[in-house]
Amino acid sequence: MMEFSTTRRTFLKVLASGATVSVAVNSLPGLAAVANAANAATASANNPDAMPAWGPVPGKARWRIDGMPKVMGKKIYARDFAARDFKTWPQNEQWLYALRCGRFDQAVLGYDLSMLPPDIQPIVVDAKVLADNKMLPMASNMNTPFFTQIGSAPDFFGQPVAMLIFNDFNSYRRAVKILQFNPDVINYGQKMAPFTVPYTPGTHYVRDDEQKFSYAGTPTDVYKARQFQVSKEIRKKISDNVKSKKWQQFTRQFYTQTIDPMFMEPESGLAWHDAASARLHLVLGTQSPSGDLGECASTYGGSNFKLDKIEIYSCYPGGG
Repeated sequence: MMEFSTTRRTFLKVLASGATVSVAVNSLPGLAAVANAANAATASANNPDAMPAWGPVPGKARWRIDGMPKVMGKKIYARDFAARDFKTWPQNEQWLYALRCGRFDQAVLGYDLSMLPPDIQPIVVDAKVLADNKMLPMASNMNTPFFTQIGSAPDFFGQPVAMLIFNDFNSYRRAVKILQFNPDVINYGQKMAPFTVPYTPGTHYVRDDEQKFSYAGTPTDVYKARQFQVSKEIRKKISDNVKSKKWQQFTRQFYTQTIDPMFMEPESGLAWHDAASARLHLVLGTQSPSGDLGECASTYGGSNFKLDKIEIYSCYPGGG
């Protein structure tokens, strides 16, 4: 869900500039501090005011709320937050739908939204819209692999060809029923060689001595030199142990029909750009909130959005 103006003209004008902005980022862990929906879901019917054992104090969890179900093989359910769960947020939500490619070995010739009734036609953002309107300074980088280029094969299975923004949930729901799994929406052409990413298997080795050698922060020249030396030592020891039969080597070949070429989260969430305070609020399920903050800051830095601060609300890393 995203918060934008309701007209395409306003939406494009807001993003059309190339001004430079200064962005400070904050990471605010724990959604329990800003929403009580989790407590209501876990309270018993006889005592609706009871607090769960994992969270006796609002905003302070004693353990992962999904920890026990995971190790016991039970089903895991996601949380569904809406703008109404946040007291200071505007309540008019707009919904975003990614129009994804169901093939990866054919050229995409275009897409057709004419099957949607006029009253639920969305705002459409695709690679051409980004490039033509200079909506984001990273538009050239976001075209590939973010959006499929018309005339080219998708870079991967499920790559979006466009993002559709609907004015309300009912319009979104009606449109999804029409568009999802509809073979007439995206028009494919000739067969093309699929985009491939070579895979180089990594080597994992634990030293037997007391030396600790790990990556942390931005590597210095001294660190890089030591890293190169230690890598040589590790490779030589592995080679010597394999040749002397001290270590047994196993070789296998595997095949999978699809490999995700990127980190796939966040896939959904809430976003609100508060123009009055020049602040972007994000509610995301993510494994790397700090990384998302940095990517978001670099993406929007230079756009016409006045953006001084980003706040992200997320749960536990590792599938929050």
